[in-house]
Amino acid sequence: MITLFNKNTMKYPTPLELLKHRVAQNYEDFKSEMLCLMDEEEIFDMAHRIAAVRDCFEQITDDGYIGLTDSDACFLLRFHNPLEMVADYLNAPVTEEDVEDALEEVINATGLEEQYIAMSFAEELIAKHGGDMPVKAALLEETIEAGESYLRLLKLVRKIVERDAGEPAPPFKILGFDEDGFFIYEDDGDDGEGCF
Repeated sequence: MITLFNKNTMKYPTPLELLKHRVAQNYEDFKSEMLCLMDEEEIFDMAHRIAAVRDCFEQITDDGYIGLTDSDACFLLRFHNPLEMVADYLNAPVTEEDVEDALEEVINATGLEEQYIAMSFAEELIAKHGGDMPVKAALLEETIEAGESYLRLLKLVRKIVERDAGEPAPPFKILGFDEDGFFIYEDDGDDGEGCF
């Protein structure tokens, strides 16, 4: 018997049942994100992704589906959002075989901890930011806080450089962010790129 602790204690007889519950939560979060954060045009553009996530949800939570072992389920449960992990390995249109192949690729992949939020980190974010904030929003808030800390540290370093050099450091101005999340800055008339 596996016990999941959150606001309400729930018990699941097998890791696969717990995985089905997690995937159902992932699906509801995904739907909310699509409906709350995107307009009709963006949703239309994401139709292939929505179909892939829906198909994965239906296959994994289908009571007749027995393609996953408890060991597979335990592996997937190490991550906060196993549903979107598997959907990342799919292309539309999706067949049952595609979902099985994607599940196999995910379970046999290496380095997933670098690409996806581990459940242990998701629990830390939930503990820090509260259960009402979605994990992705909490992660974004953490990233913004880290960026603000970095900028404060950068200003401090520049003041120390100015003090030790006896003259003002060249101006440093963030111009914005590029599509990869790097900040674009101007330093003494030269443009550059950095990251937090």
